[in-house]
Amino acid sequence: MKQWWIGLSRRERLATLAATALVAATLLYLLGVEPAWRTRARLIAELPRLRAEAVQVDALAAEAKKLRTRTRALESPAQTKAALEKLMAEKQLPTGALREEGERLMVSVRRVDAGAFLGTAIGVLAVNAVLAVAIGCAFYGVQGAYVRWTRPASRIPDLQVP
Repeated sequence: MKQWWIGLSRRERLATLAATALVAATLLYLLGVEPAWRTRARLIAELPRLRAEAVQVDALAAEAKKLRTRTRALESPAQTKAALEKLMAEKQLPTGALREEGERLMVSVRRVDAGAFLGTAIGVLAVNAVLAVAIGCAFYGVQGAYVRWTRPASRIPDLQVP
């Protein structure tokens, strides 16, 4: 290689050095500068989305902190009953559904509500959430069809004129 270099004229050596410098600069740009520049542009474009996600994470953390304080141990049965009544009022459930049996508090629900809940819960575990919700809703559809077709005929005559 050394003899080849010595055998070149001064003009050829300068051309070779210039070509080598150009190749080195091109490689430096393609392997170092351009990927970094592209990554920087991508990160700048993603920054608003990432900031929005950070706000969501902060909101979820605040909600978890609030729920953590909400689920503390209650000290007396009266506090437990009051907390359960408050939760039922928040969820717009009838307060008559809560009754005391000795030292226990019992929540009464309709059979169709319990069936729909269990169908949905088991469906989520067995298949997927979409099918599970469809199974839960099917309980209400079956109940509506049953009520509609098994209800006795009305004794009030139909007064519409044909």
